[in-house]
Amino acid sequence: MTLKRKLGLSAVLAVVVGDILGSGIFFTPGELAAVATSEWQVYFFWALCGFIVLCGALTLAELSALIPRAGVSYHALTEAYGPFAGFMQAWMMVLVSGPGAIAGIAILFGELANQVTGSGSAGMQLAWATSAIVFFALVNLRGAEWGGRTQVLLTVVKVAGLSALIFGGIFLATPAVKPMADPEYLPAGGDLIGLLRFVGLGVAIVLFTYDGWIDASNVAGEVKNPNRTFPTALGLGVVLITVVYLLVNFTFLRVLPLDEMRTDPTMVASKVAEAAFGSVGGTAINSLMWISIFGALGGLIMTLPRLYYAAASEYVERASSTAVAPVFRALAYLSPKTIVPSGAILIAAAISIMALLFFGSFSRIVTFFVVPFQFMNILMVASIFRLRHRLGQANTYHMPVYPLLPLIFILVMSAFLIAAIYYNPIDSLIGVGLTVSGVPVYLLLRKQPDKRVSTISGLPASRFAGVFPGPKPIIGMIHLPPLPDYPNSPGIDAIIAGALRDLRVLKDQKFDGVLIENEYDQPHRIEAAPETIAAMTQITKVVVAESGDIVVGCEILLHDPEASLTVAKESGAQFIRTDYFVDQMMRPKYGEFRIDPVGLMDHRSNIDAHDILVFADIQVKYATMLEDRPLSESARLACTHRADAIIVTGNASGDAPSVKQIRQAAQGVAESGRVVPVLVGSGLNKSNARSLLSDANGAIVGTALMRAGAVDSLAANQLISQVLELRSK
Repeated sequence: MTLKRKLGLSAVLAVVVGDILGSGIFFTPGELAAVATSEWQVYFFWALCGFIVLCGALTLAELSALIPRAGVSYHALTEAYGPFAGFMQAWMMVLVSGPGAIAGIAILFGELANQVTGSGSAGMQLAWATSAIVFFALVNLRGAEWGGRTQVLLTVVKVAGLSALIFGGIFLATPAVKPMADPEYLPAGGDLIGLLRFVGLGVAIVLFTYDGWIDASNVAGEVKNPNRTFPTALGLGVVLITVVYLLVNFTFLRVLPLDEMRTDPTMVASKVAEAAFGSVGGTAINSLMWISIFGALGGLIMTLPRLYYAAASEYVERASSTAVAPVFRALAYLSPKTIVPSGAILIAAAISIMALLFFGSFSRIVTFFVVPFQFMNILMVASIFRLRHRLGQANTYHMPVYPLLPLIFILVMSAFLIAAIYYNPIDSLIGVGLTVSGVPVYLLLRKQPDKRVSTISGLPASRFAGVFPGPKPIIGMIHLPPLPDYPNSPGIDAIIAGALRDLRVLKDQKFDGVLIENEYDQPHRIEAAPETIAAMTQITKVVVAESGDIVVGCEILLHDPEASLTVAKESGAQFIRTDYFVDQMMRPKYGEFRIDPVGLMDHRSNIDAHDILVFADIQVKYATMLEDRPLSESARLACTHRADAIIVTGNASGDAPSVKQIRQAAQGVAESGRVVPVLVGSGLNKSNARSLLSDANGAIVGTALMRAGAVDSLAANQLISQVLELRSK
């Protein structure tokens, strides 16, 4: 079930800040002191990284509007470059970025544990870090989650620790005695190569502390008015975090000169706290930082294995007959007792501990995963150049000064990656090599058939196949006479009697489904009246009760899919049809139609109707497109917005689409990466059934069945005979 849109600007801003604000801010300034030779360089690196992240974040905000689904980064890569890119991101997450993030936080925890216990041993630091990973792995294996209230408390602790440090460092601590002038204003070897090395090292250290900007997009599906609220919150959140980070560095530099920070980089925050609050206060701040990092580590070990599980589940069937089957089975294993991904938890812990023990320091761990991780971010940001024109609509959020912002991110980050590889080749290439090892695995899996196959023309399993398991399903229309709130209505009893008569004919002729429409409510209302909704619910409920094995759907004309969902939910119908889903269209008599696919799917979630399928027409009959778009693009858009079937029609009732149009729609579906059937929505008859259904996955039939406003048994038999003959071949 998808999430409700209930978060306003303040709530989203809090989530964004909480996701980005990392425990690394307690340690990164000390690590950066080993690179920076003067204070202005410290501020330069933090401001530069904040600006780079802002460019990426505003691009991500637009991608979230274009692809309103969980895991925007994965879906943007898949949509722009194909399934290979999405697979490689998941592979990199399992072997490199996930373990690197866990190991990086764990080693910081180990350092603080050493400080609290008074131990200075590097071996004890690694022992503490390893023990913390093992502890949280065991907690999650028992099914105990690191609860939301605990995470909120830990975030408060983290903010409290930072606030205390800033206040104490500025107002209570004695300023450090600084040299008259900075000893060096340029990095050693002031040529271009030296400058690139200098910038690459500094950015590599600082970027780790900004990493949560991508995770913040996970709340995009819960945001009220996401086109405006989420971009504002994401942009403002990055700016606020940058200001906070600059303020923290100002505080540290006010109390400790760079030379002293460089001498003992992991003790910078502790020394500032002690200078401001004395030894007791310093110990208290250390404890706050320790708890904060402990909580961050717990959150990572809870969430990352669940991402591994979700990614592996997509490929476990394909991998079943290959050499990599044990790995995918382990990652996709769900404990029947605790209902947790225990295999993924153990693998995440094991790889993280190996990375921790192999690299042994925070800076080396960051170098290990930052190159492949940021390369995927570059590809994700670059996807906007393909997806903006392909998926964008008039009301979609557009970032300012496009394409400058994504270009800045891509160019700066590319230069950083080159410098990082050039000057830290071994650790960087270990991460790159583990990522590239996914290429032969993907090629192996691509050769394997997807075993989740339905009988819909051999398509892999889909939501549609769960409702219509047979090949080439045919859905017959039940056109209702005017409902009681319209003139010339025969009354609700007569309407129900006629609907049941049509149902019996369609059942006798072995149709797979029926679609109930208020066809003769003339003139149609764009939005349904309460009386119409009530009558449609009553009629559909009776039809569902008498339907037996035949699947029942409904549509309220002319364009009220939310009302159709409500009727389906209340009556027990299993699908709806909507004529206007992603295409901006108009009809002279009715004007321009409202389209809101995201809102429709939110409504489906809000009324707990997730199991009801949504069949979406593309470039539907009778209406005129307001913007030129290939039929394949409309099909792709509809699939992106989670339509469960695509309907292609001719120009009017009784007018069939061409085989070319069906193939164009199928092309768009294939490019979306989803498994969605293409249905003929008008004009199918006994003469063209064979040719159309050779390419289409099924059909909805009305006009060819009707005689005097009712379903004719002979016409239904003649059509279904052609379909049965086609199915038998």
